[in-house]
Amino acid sequence: MNFKDTLLWLETYKKKSGFLITELNSKTDVYLELKENSDCFIFPVNVTSPFYKKIFNDTSRFLISDNEMRIEVNNYNLESGKDFLHKHFKAYIFQSEFFDKEDKYLYRLLCPIQSSFYILNLNSEHSDKLELKFDDANLNVFTSSSDNENYLVLESNNMLLYREFIHLANSTLFVLGFLSGNLIKGEELVFQTKDKSWKECNGFFRRKLKKSIKCYQPITSTPTQYSNFIKDKNYNYKQKISYLEQNKIGEFVGLVVKNSNFFLALKLLLEIWNNSFVNRPSTLYVVLEIIVDEIVKGKSKTFIEKLLVKEKSLEILNKYEAVFDTKDFNFLNDAIGEIDKKLTQNNKKYEEAFKILEIQLNIEDKKCLNKRNQFFHGRVVPKNILINNEDDYVNLELEYYSLTQRLFTLISKLILKKVNYSGYVINHPKMREEQSKKSFNEEYFVNI
Repeated sequence: MNFKDTLLWLETYKKKSGFLITELNSKTDVYLELKENSDCFIFPVNVTSPFYKKIFNDTSRFLISDNEMRIEVNNYNLESGKDFLHKHFKAYIFQSEFFDKEDKYLYRLLCPIQSSFYILNLNSEHSDKLELKFDDANLNVFTSSSDNENYLVLESNNMLLYREFIHLANSTLFVLGFLSGNLIKGEELVFQTKDKSWKECNGFFRRKLKKSIKCYQPITSTPTQYSNFIKDKNYNYKQKISYLEQNKIGEFVGLVVKNSNFFLALKLLLEIWNNSFVNRPSTLYVVLEIIVDEIVKGKSKTFIEKLLVKEKSLEILNKYEAVFDTKDFNFLNDAIGEIDKKLTQNNKKYEEAFKILEIQLNIEDKKCLNKRNQFFHGRVVPKNILINNEDDYVNLELEYYSLTQRLFTLISKLILKKVNYSGYVINHPKMREEQSKKSFNEEYFVNI
């Protein structure tokens, strides 16, 4: 089947009435009706049916087919139905029968989006297409429309393994999500082909994820959207328009692809917006820690000195390994492995990272960095804060609301400077000082 017909089938299969379901281990066939208005394969199942126990077990593998397509389902859920006699067979992840993850192909990833201006507002060239170039692959990012849907499309120009492409694609989605304040991760349709014209489609993989994540954005090409936060009617918004050039977006994606710590930090940074404000600061401090460690690594004199202390200590320990029993040796080895972290004060290390990237810190920024130790080991509420009633909890939410904004702004400065951005960053604690019931003598947009 060609690419267009395959995409059309995926857009319209939910309107079909029923499918043949084959359990591959038992070779059992059953015809089931597809539930209406579903966002995946959902089939109502009667638990008293003779085939129920035969085909639904821990090792079940299914093939779903009609007269056009054959679909493999290796992951499914059985959820409660309208009563105890009925369940729903749900498959959010499925693929075409011969989708191949072992050989190299050209790939396309399609994610449904609402606005076709998603890319246009992100880059300084005002282009509706990004051409990102890396050492081993090139990736085109653009928007496209079918008769049924608008899509964000990520297309490889090089033959890649599935795992290589999907890592590159996810890294790109994270970067674009961070820059735009909108992570597109609702549904993923991955297509593969060996035909550069894309007339033929070798197979597809479909995954239904959580809804797209809305979050703060670090910079903006439309600063007037923040006019409700700024009381000055004569404020110069035009001066604060900010973009990242295409080559720097590519540099940013390349950093996330190659550096597993930046990949993790960016993923955590985007996913905290699904949590309550009370849970956000502890994760944001972890993100800050990861990024700071990457920045000071090899560049901080203090960091290098502490690393040498650790390496010398390990050298001495290994020299006298025969003196210790295994338990004592492992204990000392693990303790020394953490020595460079213990010898470095967190707030000083953080300040050094900002100094390396030539980012100025004000008093409120330093106060924020000094609170890191209160959230060690995943602690959500510092020991010195007591929650005795609902009012205490609401006050804590307000405090963490402002803390979240400052942490996000500080982290954004580090990330953007790391990829050589120069321009204005949105100062979120200042923007939202009225909502957090605070007042800061700071600018709404900070130039870095």
